[in-house]
Amino acid sequence: MESSPDSMTSLTPSINSIREIINEIHEKHRTLNDGSLADYIPELTRANPEWFGIAVTTVDGRQYLVGETAIDFTIQSVSKPFIYGLALDSLGLEEVRKRIDVEPSGEAFNSISLKPSTGQPRNPMINAGAIAATGMIRAPDVETRFRIIMDRFSEFAGEALSIDDSVYRSESETGWRNRGIANLLRNFNIIEGDVDPILEAYFMQCAILVNSRNLSVMGATLANGGINPITGKRVLSPSTVEKVISVMSTCGMYDYSGNWAFEVGIPAKSGVGGGIIGVLPGQLSVAVFSPLLDENFNSVRGIATFRDLSNSLGLHLFNRPSLTDYVIRRSYTLNQFQSSRFRPRKAQEILQREGHRIRVFELQGDLYFGALERLIHAYLRTINENDRVLIDLTRIGGIDEATRTIIFKFARQAFEKGKRIVLVDPKQIFSAGERRSLIPMAFVYNDCDEALEDAEENLLAQYGARMEASVSYGLERMDLLRELGEAELKGLSELVRKRSFEEGQTIIEKGGEPNEVFFLAQGIVGVVLRKENTMAFKQVSSFSPGMSFGELGLLLNEPRTADVVAITEVTVFSLNRDQIERYRQLHPEGYRKILLNALHSMSERLLRANREVAALK
Repeated sequence: MESSPDSMTSLTPSINSIREIINEIHEKHRTLNDGSLADYIPELTRANPEWFGIAVTTVDGRQYLVGETAIDFTIQSVSKPFIYGLALDSLGLEEVRKRIDVEPSGEAFNSISLKPSTGQPRNPMINAGAIAATGMIRAPDVETRFRIIMDRFSEFAGEALSIDDSVYRSESETGWRNRGIANLLRNFNIIEGDVDPILEAYFMQCAILVNSRNLSVMGATLANGGINPITGKRVLSPSTVEKVISVMSTCGMYDYSGNWAFEVGIPAKSGVGGGIIGVLPGQLSVAVFSPLLDENFNSVRGIATFRDLSNSLGLHLFNRPSLTDYVIRRSYTLNQFQSSRFRPRKAQEILQREGHRIRVFELQGDLYFGALERLIHAYLRTINENDRVLIDLTRIGGIDEATRTIIFKFARQAFEKGKRIVLVDPKQIFSAGERRSLIPMAFVYNDCDEALEDAEENLLAQYGARMEASVSYGLERMDLLRELGEAELKGLSELVRKRSFEEGQTIIEKGGEPNEVFFLAQGIVGVVLRKENTMAFKQVSSFSPGMSFGELGLLLNEPRTADVVAITEVTVFSLNRDQIERYRQLHPEGYRKILLNALHSMSERLLRANREVAALK
C-alpha cells in the first residue's frame, strides 16, 4: 500500500477504517483474472495483467492509495471527459452542442454513431465525439494543439504529464476506423480544415501517460467544481464541470452505462488502457487501474472494485444527501470545556492539566461517507494527543448502513491501538443490540454531559483522584475551608450541623431564604430547574464531595435561584447565618480566609465559564 503526504498515514496509519475497506476490496479482487488485454492497439498487449491499483482523492486533497498506483498507463478514452470540458470552456456550450449531442448511444466506444440528419456524434464519450472535441481546440498545427491539451491535462493532474510515444505511433499506424470516423465528421462540417492534424492530436491525447494517483486528482478536480484540490488552481468553470459530469453519468461506460448507473451510481469513464475514473461531486474521485478488459472494453477488476466501493462506502450518486463542509460543528478538549460537575480543586487541576487527552467532535447535518471521511481525517490529525474521543451525534440527521459499518470498524481499530471512541447518541441511531456489540471497543451515551463526566472520572482515576460518592470528606478537605488552621477548623466543627438527605430529597428550594451554606461530605447533589406544574426537571450542574454550595446566595442575600437535590444519599455539614456570624466573632482570621476562598472559587468559575464560551464559539 502506498501513501501520500495528505493521507495522514504518518500518525497512526492502521486506525483508518476507510483505508482498511479499500485494502480489503483490493485484496478481494487482486486474483480476479477474467478478461483479456486490449489487442487492437498492439502496444497495449505489453501491459502486465497483474497490475492493479486503487486511488481515492477527496476534494480536500487527501489520498488513499492501494496497490500499483504509481504504474504509468495510457489514458486512452478516460481523456474524453477532460477534452470535452476543454472544448466547452473554449467555445461555449451553444457552439459545442451544435457539433456534439449528449444522448447515450448504447453502442461500443468505436461505433460510427452519428445523427443521420446532422452528422453530430451521439455524445462526447464515444470516439466520434472525442475526435470532434479535439478538433474544437483551435490551433494552427498538431504540435500546438497537443501542447495546449497536454498543458491543460497537466493542470488537471497537478503535475507535468508525458506521452507514450510508442503507443501513440501504434494507434496512429492502426487507427483506420478512427480515420474513417474523422472523415465522416469532416463531411458533415463537424470538424473543420485538414482532418489529419486533428486526428494525430487525438491519438497523442489518448497516449498521454497517467497513473492511478494523478488520474484520481484529475477526477477530484471535477468533483471539486473545477478547482484542483492539490494545487488550488481553477482548471474548468463550474458550469462546464456540471455538463461534463452529467455526460459521464449517462454515457461514460458505453453500452454498460445503464447497468453501471444502476449498480454503482458514480459518474465514470473507462479506457482500454485499463483505467476507470469515477467522480462523486463535492466529495471525491476514484481511479482504478487494471488492464484486463471485459467484452465491453472496461476493466474487469475496475468494475468489481467500483461496485464494492459504492456499496461499502455508500457512494451511489442517487443516495446522496446535501453534503455540508461544516459536518464538524465544534471540536474542543476537556481542558477547554468540561461536564457540569463541579469538583474539588485537586481534581480540577488534574482535568485542566491533562484534559487535552480527551477530545470532543460535535457533528451536524447528515452523516454519510464524505462527512465521515472529514471526521476521521480530523481525528487522525489529533490522535497522538488524544486517548479518548467523544463523537456527539446529537445534531446528526441521516446516516446510512455503510457509514454505520465504517463507524464500527473505526471504533474497533481505535480500541486495538489503545484509544477509545465514545458516541453520544440521544436519537437512538444505534440500537440497543448495536450498543452492546460495541462494548468494550466503544461506549454509547444518550447525553453529552454524562459522557463528559465519565471521561473525567476515567482520567481522574489514572491519577488516584476519582470521586467516590461513598467516601466521606471531613471539614479539613473542603475547598472553601482550605488553609484554615487547626484551631480555626476546630472552632468551625463545633458550630456546624451534620445532616443527611435521601436520594431525590430537596436540600435547597428555589425562592427560599439564603440563610445557610452547605459543605458536601458524602454523595452527589444536583442543581436542577423544574418545569412548572410538572414533576420533571433538568439538571444543570452537580457537586462532588469536598465542594460547598449555597454560599453565593448567602453572601449576596438573594433568594435561591434553583433547587438543589440529592442525586444520591447525601451527607452535608451546614452552617446558618447566625452560626457564621458567631464564627466571625470567635475566629476573624478564619472567617477572612473563608471569604477569600469563596471569592477565589467564584473567580475560577467565571474563568471556566469564559474558557468554555470561547471553546464553543
